[in-house]
Amino acid sequence: MTNEVHEDLLNIIQNTKLKLDVRIQGFQYLLGISASHEGILQIISFKKYVPFLVKYILETNCDEETFNLAYRCVINISTVREGVLTLLNSKDLVIFFLLRICDIHGEHIKEICYILSNMSRFDDILLQNDCFSDAGLLDKVLKAFMTNQSEIQEKYQFLALYFANLSGYSDRRKLMFENERFLDFIFHSYNSSETNVRRIGAALTLRNLCSEQSSHIMLLEKGLLPVLLLPLMGSEEYEEEDMEKLPVECQYLEDNKEREKLPVIRRALVQALSLLCYSKRSWEYLKEHSVYCVVRELHKWEADFDTKDAIETLVGFLFVVDYSKVNCGTDELIAPSVTEILEDIPDFVVA
Repeated sequence: MTNEVHEDLLNIIQNTKLKLDVRIQGFQYLLGISASHEGILQIISFKKYVPFLVKYILETNCDEETFNLAYRCVINISTVREGVLTLLNSKDLVIFFLLRICDIHGEHIKEICYILSNMSRFDDILLQNDCFSDAGLLDKVLKAFMTNQSEIQEKYQFLALYFANLSGYSDRRKLMFENERFLDFIFHSYNSSETNVRRIGAALTLRNLCSEQSSHIMLLEKGLLPVLLLPLMGSEEYEEEDMEKLPVECQYLEDNKEREKLPVIRRALVQALSLLCYSKRSWEYLKEHSVYCVVRELHKWEADFDTKDAIETLVGFLFVVDYSKVNCGTDELIAPSVTEILEDIPDFVVA
């Protein structure tokens, strides 16, 4: 498309004097362009579409159908780094989005959360302030996110992936550790009755937080271990001595207790346990609390190849007698790549 054609299309979608159905067709055409990477690059290179779209969705008196189409265009644009960089040229866009979703009865909450989760996949989002630099705003966002009504929870589900993605960046993890309310929230947000996306986000966030070795003991003292273990446990019975060493929440479970159904969550929780082995005291803590027994039973049950591989890595850590050596005594204890683990975000959900 030539610049002249782009100018004509822009004039159509921004000219409120035109018939509404004509403008709707223009937005639909732009949405079609944004459906491919090549099309997004065209939109960005024209330089006028993105500023218009951002300004448009910041307004509150737009026609509902064109408003929806504009949001869908921005969602597509936010799936690629070039698009995110262009969106971030709009000052305080992240803060605007976060402020807008504080009202649980507001419009387009689901779309905004989806855009935030997309944008947070790229570290360029750190160029703007967010709720982790404003405790008051974070409290409002968490209050909205933790609303009990199921239809409202569904609208906020992709915010869980926004938190998970941000927890992959070291400076944001440090801010998370400084906020007691956020830690309490993430500890209690994993619930088997919540949506898959929420549970995935919580599990990935917990895993990423475990990459901070200096915070291992604090996390364990706050009760992290049963949060990680319970979803990995079935109804197996253990020897009395092993059972008594487990966290109280993990002892004598009901006969119908089932494991977490999603492999991506099981894998994240197993990886979190492996990360806890990176510091000696937390490694000792896992060994003292019968974690190996749980992992052994999980390994027998697990059918997913990647998760089974992660379990075997963890088993290798827990088999160590001397912290500096693996069980056979031939190699030093080597942790898996933290970077690789942190980047293991489920594209099928976030994209």
